Amino acid sequence: MTRSLAVAIALSMILAAHASAALVLDFRDPSPAGPSDGTAGETLETGAPFVVGSLMVTATPTGTNLNSDGLLANADSFGVDSTNFPGFVDIPDDIQFDAAETLAIGFDQDIQILEIDLQGLVGTEVGRVTAGAFTIDLFTSVAGFNGTTDVFTPAVPIYVEAGTPVLFETIAPGAEFGLQGMTIQIVVPEPATAMLGLMGMVTLIRRRRSLIQ
Repeated sequence: MTRSLAVAIALSMILAAHASAALVLDFRDPSPAGPSDGTAGETLETGAPFVVGSLMVTATPTGTNLNSDGLLANADSFGVDSTNFPGFVDIPDDIQFDAAETLAIGFDQDIQILEIDLQGLVGTEVGRVTAGAFTIDLFTSVAGFNGTTDVFTPAVPIYVEAGTPVLFETIAPGAEFGLQGMTIQIVVPEPATAMLGLMGMVTLIRRRRSLIQ
């Protein structure tokens, strides 16, 4: 490897550290009665991963008496699909999270969450979001949560390591809500990390050259 090539690699690694654009993930299904067109909701509700660029997104439900894949989306929401939970027989239980139901959204790369868009969280209902060590209970008067649009915007982006699920669940009796989408950023190496990686690569090249000579 020439010195000019090494410099070019260094520059690309440093620039890449600043190239993380926001990604909007829409978990709804714009055509629930039609064939799959590859949108997030239509993919995830079959239990298959959803790929956005280089990012792979998965959804895993837990609950009582899950139906089919346990996931379902329509034009308004994405949630856990199961038979009605005892005591909640009047609740449409297909596109929301009800009592004893949890939805885990996973990512194969480190990300940070900029915004979470929910649906149907009203009145005294409380929805809990957990991401690693971060936990927040969302209700109409909590800081950063817009009770009219059901959008939560954290004051500081929520960091989530690859493989750590983002959990959605209800914690108040009778509460139910659904997930519409999330705005995230893929976390890429900081310039210092990139430079350390480059230095290690250059050192390895020099050692190989000395062995050849």
